[in-house]
Amino acid sequence: MGRICTEIEENNMEFFRVICDNLKIETFEQFEYIAKQVFVNDDEDHNDDDNNNNNNNMFVTWGRIATLLTFCGKMGEQGNANVPCWTVRFVDRYLEDWIKRHDGWDGFVDFFSPTPMPVSKPMIVGLGIIGLLCIITMLKNK
Repeated sequence: MGRICTEIEENNMEFFRVICDNLKIETFEQFEYIAKQVFVNDDEDHNDDDNNNNNNNMFVTWGRIATLLTFCGKMGEQGNANVPCWTVRFVDRYLEDWIKRHDGWDGFVDFFSPTPMPVSKPMIVGLGIIGLLCIITMLKNK
């Protein structure tokens, strides 16, 4: 999870710096309002019932959750000691059911894990031939 949030932060460093430097969040209600903006469904193509948190009018994905966690981490770095508690409260209130339906936090890890390349017999044979050609070429050059 840390690796993913670090990648998001590094790829959007200026964005997070500007946002965190200019937001003065002092209450859970302010935090809640901003956190909900991460999940706003502003695209008509996002009508997937699996990702819609209909009772909250939020479009939830692992990418949006990772973005929220990155934002919360940056806000915490700014010295707001309430952010960890607010984050847990927000996740419990708005995201917990969706996370459970998507294999819990293991689903998060699986979603962001690199997909191993499938290995097939032709691929193994091809790699073997390439290896043999390399060995033959090396022996010829000696």
